[in-house]
Amino acid sequence: MATGLGQGIAGVALDGRGKAYVGRKDGGGKLHEVDLADRTHRVVTSLAGASTIRVALDGVGRAYTIDHASGSLYENTLADGAQRVVATGLGTCEGLALDTVNGWIYVSNREGQLWQIDQRAAQALGGVGKVVP
Repeated sequence: MATGLGQGIAGVALDGRGKAYVGRKDGGGKLHEVDLADRTHRVVTSLAGASTIRVALDGVGRAYTIDHASGSLYENTLADGAQRVVATGLGTCEGLALDTVNGWIYVSNREGQLWQIDQRAAQALGGVGKVVP
């Protein structure tokens, strides 16, 4: 479907409208948007010093990514590439899922924990969200 995404590509999420979002384990935390129809791609954002090992879409223009090394969860705006840290201290992150109906973000880690982050509280605060192990 696409070439030139670089080494170490990782998580993939589909938006249901013909685009795929591909994360990377390395390479400055780049998040790529791939147009599945014409097979072109662009870099949505680059998280300096972080990875985008997993990607989840919220359906309203944001992608959430985790950095497995720093234990951080990022919110990325797809339209302009804006980014912010939603939560930190999550351990060695491995998995990511969104429950958009109930407003929860779930992150699993190598240490055997599943974290639940309140998506609405994180947005309302404009900073680091409430983490409930």
